[in-house]
Amino acid sequence: MKKHFLLLVFLLFAAIVEAANPVKQMLERLQEGLSDRFKIEICSSSDEGDYFELYGGGRKVTVRANNYVSAAFGINWYLKYYCHAHVSFCGDQLPQLPVDLPQVKERHATKLSDNFYMNYCTFSYTTAFWDWKRWEREIDLMALSGINMPMAMVGAEAVWRNTLLKFGYTLPEVKEFLCGPAYFGWLLMGNLENIGGPLPDEWFKEQIVLQKKILARMREYGMKPVFQGFFGMVPSSLKEKYPEARLVEQGLWNSLQRPPVLDPADPLFEKMAKVWYAEYEKLYGKADLFGGDLFHEGGKTGALT
Repeated sequence: MKKHFLLLVFLLFAAIVEAANPVKQMLERLQEGLSDRFKIEICSSSDEGDYFELYGGGRKVTVRANNYVSAAFGINWYLKYYCHAHVSFCGDQLPQLPVDLPQVKERHATKLSDNFYMNYCTFSYTTAFWDWKRWEREIDLMALSGINMPMAMVGAEAVWRNTLLKFGYTLPEVKEFLCGPAYFGWLLMGNLENIGGPLPDEWFKEQIVLQKKILARMREYGMKPVFQGFFGMVPSSLKEKYPEARLVEQGLWNSLQRPPVLDPADPLFEKMAKVWYAEYEKLYGKADLFGGDLFHEGGKTGALT
């Protein structure tokens, strides 16, 4: 009786683990039943880098890897080079796999541990109006491509809102600084402000929800999302709120006024940075990595003191 009980517990636990496997879920999104053709084994080790191993064939191929992204990349490798299937950012050619899968036995490893993806312009040129379904597809493609360090800038405008509200701004004043979605990339890089807005109130709520879904999926895969860092760019109107603040004016960018940069030696810099990172964590959790692109396509260092 006890043995049967333990076996039942083990089977239930295995079923839960299987259901929670993001690679298995991704394969089902690609094609119904595809997850049944692969057995996934995650065997991490601190003394080796990213790797995947493929072996077997027939009804099922075994994929052994050190993490979920490596496993997804290994599956993509097998589909491409053994099944003549193609899954890509430009479209898929994914026919039903043969009953007997091609035999395979190979191993690939890399010493390159960080595979970065996207840049700031992507969040204006491409992703500005994506919904969750489109982001879900993109994150799956990231995993299939071996990407483990994607930029995650969705919802950064909510961090700006929360931060500025704590430094004497009203919500309408915050909206005067922020841009519309098609200009977010250049706002994040400090190229411009107050273009294409104001954002409606519901936009902030929707983007917070969307970003939380994006981050949850990235973290399920074991990816390390990159958040927006605070590098001193502030609204031009900050000089009205804090006349003593040492601001370095950045001039024009394509005839548009660039936001100034707060002198990092000014005590206000540290105060704003602390609030910025605290608000980011409140909204989206902890992150190990932050990005910034100060002086993008120009800018001025000024005479900082």
